Amino acid sequence: MKAKHLWLIIFGLAAANVLFISLLISEKSVPASAQFSDQEIVASMDNDSISRGAWLQELEDMYGKETLEEMISIRVVRSLAKKYSIEVPEEEIEREYNVIYDFYRDTDSSLQLDNLREQIEYSILLEELLTKDVEIPEAELKEFYENHRSSYEDRHFYHLSHIVLHTKEEAETAISELKRGSGFSVLAKEKSTDGSTAGKGGDMGYAAAEKLPEEYLRAIKSLEDGEFTVTPVETSEGFAVVMLNEERKAGSTTFQEARSRIRREIALQQMDGNMDAKKLWEESGVSWLYGESK
Repeated sequence: MKAKHLWLIIFGLAAANVLFISLLISEKSVPASAQFSDQEIVASMDNDSISRGAWLQELEDMYGKETLEEMISIRVVRSLAKKYSIEVPEEEIEREYNVIYDFYRDTDSSLQLDNLREQIEYSILLEELLTKDVEIPEAELKEFYENHRSSYEDRHFYHLSHIVLHTKEEAETAISELKRGSGFSVLAKEKSTDGSTAGKGGDMGYAAAEKLPEEYLRAIKSLEDGEFTVTPVETSEGFAVVMLNEERKAGSTTFQEARSRIRREIALQQMDGNMDAKKLWEESGVSWLYGESK
């Protein structure tokens, strides 16, 4: 995937964060039967207080227009996708997820991964709707794929957790506790000497295979997801117990698998990368508090 298109996706997903948070709040977090009074006090101090009405008004003034616009857009995209029978295969969502995860881990981006698959689906549906009338010759699609073949290769990633201890005996004791049913993250918080991961239950996050210690790679070679090493792993810091949370194996994406992504990318380039969902509002007859749909 070319850097320009990857950044378009990342910026689109980052912008969509507020959208999904809004939906989660409006559709999941608040019970249908909940009734709130504008006069309810949500904060108080010595000689003053803040009512729910004042608080909500402040939020509306600061974020209301942007949040409402995003909530409208996601409903428009969902509705039009259904109208035109546009669906995003799970395999495509997973491929995009791996690309973005790869980029995120290598750049230490601030992109939040919560609800990432839902955001990817929204982004792809939006792209499909905006580019549905753009025709790209098959030869151009294949040429693009051949010229950027390396962009469609996935790297080998591991998601590991570890408990680092001073001695082999301490590591063996930890392994015995794990075998008896102790939680890995709980034990890591209690015993691990690695200050950077102990507070996170030993979670090392995702890392490419080439960035992990050789002794870890050898130790986890025969593990399945969710398993831990049953013998201590000697490291420069002492001895460790390593858990394999997940392994994402390297692979490549075929032309047919990448075809829809390539078509969207070329079409978006022709549109100067403009992914404004408001372009779709008129077709859905949107009217809203802040004016016309355009």
